[in-house]
Amino acid sequence: MRTAAIHLADFPCVLEERRNPGLGGVPLIISDQERRKTVVFCSAVARSLGVYPGMPLRRALSLCPNGVFLEADPLGYRSAWDEVLDSLEGISPTVNHGGLGQAYLDTTGLTVSLRERAPTWRSGARPRARSRRISGGRRHRRREVHGFSCCCGWRRWGGDRRPSGP
Repeated sequence: MRTAAIHLADFPCVLEERRNPGLGGVPLIISDQERRKTVVFCSAVARSLGVYPGMPLRRALSLCPNGVFLEADPLGYRSAWDEVLDSLEGISPTVNHGGLGQAYLDTTGLTVSLRERAPTWRSGARPRARSRRISGGRRHRRREVHGFSCCCGWRRWGGDRRPSGP
């Protein structure tokens, strides 16, 4: 079986930035007020200041006094993630949920057309017009997709072995 691992970085933070565009570029910290007052998610800007998920909210406030603190919206995040999973099911019939912002797809039999997407390595070079079957080895692609920083890696897995992680 060939499996693609999809990772949408900072999924809840990106959703909050979409709801309120003024949050872009500021330290964003999403907390769970009901459960021990801890950081559940944080943006890359907040992580660069030393904040991390699982940190007590009081410590995050001392590291990031100018940060934006929001309460988590698990139902909203789950609803948006379900829409992403529905889109992925249009690509592969076998999609496994790996957590918020992570999914695994069975890519057996899928092909990637390089006719239009092949990179031009030097000026004047023509892209190769062929299809390449996704197989073997481990490959990664990182790009912006609909406002999400998306990373995809794929590998061939044999037998009942499961991917050890994204």
